[in-house]
Amino acid sequence: MRRFAVTALGPSQPTTPPGWRPAARSGLGPFVSAVEFELEDGSRQLWHSRQHRKSDLVAAEQGISRVPARTWWIAILFSIGAACFAVGSAQTWVDFVSDEDALRVFFIGSIFFTAAAYLSFEEVSGTPSELGDGVRREVRIFSFRPVRIEWWATAIQLLGTLFFNLSTFDAMRGDLSARQSNELVWWPDVAGSVCFLIASYLAWAEVCNSAGRLRTGDVSWWIVLINLVGSVLFAMSAVGAEVVASSGAVRNADLVAVTTFGGGISFLVGAALLIPEARRVRVPSAATTTAG
Repeated sequence: MRRFAVTALGPSQPTTPPGWRPAARSGLGPFVSAVEFELEDGSRQLWHSRQHRKSDLVAAEQGISRVPARTWWIAILFSIGAACFAVGSAQTWVDFVSDEDALRVFFIGSIFFTAAAYLSFEEVSGTPSELGDGVRREVRIFSFRPVRIEWWATAIQLLGTLFFNLSTFDAMRGDLSARQSNELVWWPDVAGSVCFLIASYLAWAEVCNSAGRLRTGDVSWWIVLINLVGSVLFAMSAVGAEVVASSGAVRNADLVAVTTFGGGISFLVGAALLIPEARRVRVPSAATTTAG
């Protein structure tokens, strides 16, 4: 059943079928992002919050590896947005994009980022809090789940994209003084970059089930790492984009161009990896268990 609703708090870990006993929990601080369950027959099931929401629950019950339509849209929208930021920043070195066109490209890219970020947030909102066969996800326009680390990560990322919307929109105005540019363009850019840094770190911590660790064999780990690198580069770009009152120019145009381009490429690669990640997702099932 699909319905549009507001989700309440929700549990810090999923509700399970009868006989599933939590044997071990892990996560960052109070957040639980992974639980190992022991079943009545002695077998064990590992649940991870990211895999749980990234899976196609219907296909998983049938033993089919299928990429959910939502994942395709998130990947496509983030890819377009990231490509826009990379193309817009290339204006510094090539002539096929004018200054005005580059600013428009940045704004268009920020809109695609917002659309993808909202779908990521909705993905968390509609993910069921139960495990077991027959459980289905719902379409929910909003949720409030502060006990979940992925809720904070996607909500803060969505807020960051809104700041980028404001920043890139006002940047298209050609009549701004240095002070106005810093107030209307630079400060929202800084705020958006800080949000992306926080959100990317929380996504990293969710996959690591801790403050951070090496998991080089996990494609999810590479996605959140690459996105974290992209957020760092965007933050560096924001630092260099402050407008100097005496000259009316940005503080470090070359730094802004290089780091914006690098950030765009990073998010483009991270978005592309969402598809192979979804193909590898495995979710706990009451019918299929692994030996403990």
